[in-house]
Amino acid sequence: MKFIFKSCVLLVLLFMSNQVKAQQTTLFNTYLYDPMQLNIAYAADDCSEANLNYRNQWIGLKDSPKLYQLNAHTALGKSTGAALRLASQQAGLLNALQATIGYGYQIKLNNTSKVLFGIGIGFIQNMLNAQKATVIDANDATLSDAGKQRATGFDSELGVQFLGDKLKAGLSVLHLYNSNPGFAGSSLKTLPQTNATVSFLFNKGQRVELEPMLVSRLTVDGDKILEGLFNVRLIKILTVGAGYRSNYGLLAFVGVKIAKLKIAYSFDYGTSKNKTLTGSSHQILLGFSYCKNRPTKIKKTKGKKILKSRF
Repeated sequence: MKFIFKSCVLLVLLFMSNQVKAQQTTLFNTYLYDPMQLNIAYAADDCSEANLNYRNQWIGLKDSPKLYQLNAHTALGKSTGAALRLASQQAGLLNALQATIGYGYQIKLNNTSKVLFGIGIGFIQNMLNAQKATVIDANDATLSDAGKQRATGFDSELGVQFLGDKLKAGLSVLHLYNSNPGFAGSSLKTLPQTNATVSFLFNKGQRVELEPMLVSRLTVDGDKILEGLFNVRLIKILTVGAGYRSNYGLLAFVGVKIAKLKIAYSFDYGTSKNKTLTGSSHQILLGFSYCKNRPTKIKKTKGKKILKSRF
């Protein structure tokens, strides 16, 4: 290939497009307001949500990767739900699109706890934007219409989530079965990636609530990433959090929920020498959440109708 890329780093990103997609899209860190970033099982949650996320990664680089993601889910019937995830990533000459539909089912354990299950299937399309390249050889086959500049593949994921009165714990497996497409006509499967989470809410219902959260990620490269966030929620409106991601650096989060609307901003800063050269990463979330009770069962007894909650 006879391209001159706008930076050597982006050249590497292009040839490792599957690792770029898998690592970056899962490093969204406003999951406190949008838990479907980590686990498709939230498709079965009682609330209906839609969250739009934007992340600018490594802003110290020219043409740094930019990610857009829409996560939405809604309850269906008494115990099921549906979800939709749309994602777009731009990194130099590479543009990756992903669409996933999800199905969820919940089991109520008691009045304060339940288990959510979710599965998602979707497709991935990688596109090479050759028109953005600085061309040395105009006859390069990669630039012609005959060159394979689009490649499409299949993807799937699975998740389970426990929601208690104060405790939350979940596990999700991304790229459970997939065919990650390559531009040379090959299809290299991405290894499964896991996200494990646990959090506990202290002072629930008080003016000041505390919620530490631990996230463990196993990336497609086999690297294990641990990150911890300590969140403080004030009068159920303002949330401020700070934490650390292993082998990377510092994390910060601030979010506001007013009625059904929410907005959040997150920041992560690499503290190692290599990470400081690439710069920090910024993320913005805009969303809404509408929660209501699930449909109830109606039990008839001798001329009387008794509403019986499913829960």
